[in-house]
Amino acid sequence: MDLHRQRFADASEQECGLRNWTQHYVQLKPGSYDGSVETLALPGVSISREWINVAVEQDVVAPTGRMVFVQPLTPVDEGRINAARIPDGHVIMLHGGQEVHAALPAGSDLLIVTVDKERLPVSVRRPAPAYLAAGFAAADVAGTWFLSLLAGSMAGELSAGPEQALLLSDLMTDKLAYLFDRIVTEGRALGLRSSGDFRLFHRARDLVAAESEEPHTISEIALRLGVSAATLRQAFLTTVGIGPGTWLRQHRLDGARRDLMASETTGSTVSDIAMKWGFWHLGRFSAYYAEQYGESPSQTARRTGEATRPGKAGGRRRRPS
Repeated sequence: MDLHRQRFADASEQECGLRNWTQHYVQLKPGSYDGSVETLALPGVSISREWINVAVEQDVVAPTGRMVFVQPLTPVDEGRINAARIPDGHVIMLHGGQEVHAALPAGSDLLIVTVDKERLPVSVRRPAPAYLAAGFAAADVAGTWFLSLLAGSMAGELSAGPEQALLLSDLMTDKLAYLFDRIVTEGRALGLRSSGDFRLFHRARDLVAAESEEPHTISEIALRLGVSAATLRQAFLTTVGIGPGTWLRQHRLDGARRDLMASETTGSTVSDIAMKWGFWHLGRFSAYYAEQYGESPSQTARRTGEATRPGKAGGRRRRPS
């Protein structure tokens, strides 16, 4: 058994919280960030619980060769996965190695259970990146059991030697195989670009990513994609729940924040970073930044710089567990 618990004070930190996952998180709405990940790893399977207090956008690739069961523990009616709304009580299956896009509201709390794909029957190893299905009694019972194993292990109330760990792993695999079969049979597949709005969002996002430091405008992006500004706005609302103008600013702020957190190494100034990300008015940039993250740009640079100097706690800020 392998246990770990981490607390995070920034989206760029938490995107590394699930081991062997490839993830990119961007904070979508204002608020001082707080999040956590707890994980219990057993042979061939793992149980994690991930909580984030603010709304985030996530690009996620689960480990190749794994299948994933996801059960929201709080209502996420405003949440979306591959542009499909996640109704209350629904469960999700992810296919490792394939990209999934999610936008989750503030206070999202997820149970995430992974299993080696080769341990499962061939019938549930479907190729779609994600499946979404209405919840059912067996999923609720299994979720409660998975959570009890995680909580008991974290509290030191559950320990298992190699033989017991293998037995638990086999029991979990049997339950997951049944859950996945129900999800595939009763749910719907969500392809990476399964709707027109989602495809348009991805085209816009790819354009911005390819020219990340260019000062894009909504009208210019819409013109280059051959659609109206209203059509572009609808695609963003459907996929991430905010308009393209707000999304662009949040992503520029996120790029600036990552650079500020690395400024001790790069030697970049706040002004350099603001201009790099298209914020030509330093006072306005500082106001936007403080509203989004609850601290000034200089505070971010100073805090992260202090954390990496000799004699200080290494690495980025971690709140105590």
